[in-house]
Amino acid sequence: AEWAERGINVNAIGPTISYTDQARERLDDPEFRAAYLAKLPAGKFPEPKDIADAAVFLAGPRSDFIHGEMLMVDCGQTIV
Repeated sequence: AEWAERGINVNAIGPTISYTDQARERLDDPEFRAAYLAKLPAGKFPEPKDIADAAVFLAGPRSDFIHGEMLMVDCGQTIV
């Protein structure tokens, strides 16, 4: 709230696991993949670009009135 009056938005992104070099080995494991996918209502994993798109949105003018939010980019994981 203290930064909003200065025109600075403070938000965060809460991603789920996505296809990155660090996660690829785990996501390529059929058991891990099946168990994790069962937790995602969207039924698929995001690509890093999907998470980057959220960052671009939060950094742009369309989010000027969004302050103190955690934008979950987790394929619906937190709603189950």
